[in-house]
Amino acid sequence: MRSDRTAGAGSHRAVWRLHLLSGLIVGPVLLVLALTGMVYLFDREIDGWWNASRARINGSGPSLALPAQEAAVLAEMPGASSKRIVLPDRSGIAAEWLVENADGERMLLFVDPRSGTITGSADPAWQPTAIARRLHGELLSGDAGSYVVELVASMTLVMVATGLYLWWPRSWRLGGVLVPRLRGGHQMKWRDLHAVPAMLSALFLAFLVITGMPWSVFWGAQFARLGTQLPAIAPSPNFAEHVPARHDATHAGVPWSIQHGPVPHEHSPEHAHHAQSLAGVEPHLARIDTSLSSGRIRIFYPGGDGDPFMVSWTPDRAQAQRTLYIGAQTGELIADIGWNDYSPAARIVEWGVMTHMGRQYGAINQWLNLGFCIGIVGAVIAGLRLWWIRRPPASLGGPQLSPHDRFPRGLLVLLIAIGLLFPLAGAALLLIAAAERLLFRRQH
Repeated sequence: MRSDRTAGAGSHRAVWRLHLLSGLIVGPVLLVLALTGMVYLFDREIDGWWNASRARINGSGPSLALPAQEAAVLAEMPGASSKRIVLPDRSGIAAEWLVENADGERMLLFVDPRSGTITGSADPAWQPTAIARRLHGELLSGDAGSYVVELVASMTLVMVATGLYLWWPRSWRLGGVLVPRLRGGHQMKWRDLHAVPAMLSALFLAFLVITGMPWSVFWGAQFARLGTQLPAIAPSPNFAEHVPARHDATHAGVPWSIQHGPVPHEHSPEHAHHAQSLAGVEPHLARIDTSLSSGRIRIFYPGGDGDPFMVSWTPDRAQAQRTLYIGAQTGELIADIGWNDYSPAARIVEWGVMTHMGRQYGAINQWLNLGFCIGIVGAVIAGLRLWWIRRPPASLGGPQLSPHDRFPRGLLVLLIAIGLLFPLAGAALLLIAAAERLLFRRQH
């Protein structure tokens, strides 16, 4: 039988090897996610600066009715159709109208709500935060990139779990545990610059992964679908009919509970021949008490026949979220959904998302998230640097395993749980195990 010391060394090698492999999978993309996340934390500030010359208006006064504003917008782009309106939340800024022409090209128009004057335009796809959002969610690669992001996010949990095991000290001290030893050897310095910030950020990083997963392309969709069978995790419990989630850029920023929930329809066949009209939307806007939190009201046009207008208010505090569905032909209020209508899981998701975005607890949330993101970026760069200087030439690096090396039982159970809960991580772990077994057989 092997001694405890030998078994411990074998466990350490096995964990170190998996940590290295998961880090190489995760590291480069995690850098992109952390950097774009830092941009997204300040999306309103960045967009406000970027669009300052287009969005700022002088003076104040009553706004035109929405149909009158719409007429001015469509006069600017004949033949186009409106997709979304973002109403100003204070005087001195323009309303934002997203329109689409007959060729499917979209344009963001800034409109003085008092006069209907177009104060500027921009390509919505090239707004700084829109680029950051597409990088963060899909690496500018559509669905394929979304799957890569989900794989990296779920494998980050593996990296955190194995990293915590490797970091956990036999004896607690400051140097090398809580404070980097910058005056040690070259490898020691980079090891500590990797390990210390990584472990100080570990729980936050795991929180970011878990709160971001409901928006993921595979896991998030399955979670929402499961909610149609289990009311406790339903995206929205208000309607029985489930429809596909609305993931296009038009609906960016809409609460998860609404993105993945069902849409009510206007059951009024006698009105079906009438044109869509914004006139019926405006009277219902007073239902939203914008004094509860900061945020801008968004109005989304119907996506198809029978669909209503959707009015979404997604303020900083998740508890103040409100969504109205208003008949496109009748102007009738079909549904009014707020925090009390969310399922328990939807409340957790929305609270997590707003905290993830640095909004739930105001500026302290925003700056604390920024600090953690900087720590993650530093830890990833230091980890990649440590791997590079340690690895032998023309080699992957890392410890060589023996046939008797095994994962610690508790960590193994945790890894299995991660693999079962997040299937992409489970598939990656199985592929790593198969590749390692094949490599070991070739070497021996």
